[in-house]
Amino acid sequence: MEAETIFRAATLWFIVVIYFNMESGMAKPPFADLVDLVGLLLFVLLPIYVLIEAGTTLVKKYPVEADQGENPR
Repeated sequence: MEAETIFRAATLWFIVVIYFNMESGMAKPPFADLVDLVGLLLFVLLPIYVLIEAGTTLVKKYPVEADQGENPR
């Protein structure tokens, strides 16, 4: 993966870690339900996002392998 993609994924994982650390604390913000929803969405959507970004990067780097045409290997 490219450095930019890795940076995006690391940033989103950092947000998820902050979410879980806040979740384990006693004090809850007034918008706790919204934070729970955003954290759950990040936890579910982040792996999908990383897979899509990795696939897009691979197709851009190796277009011949992605489009095998009439003679597949």
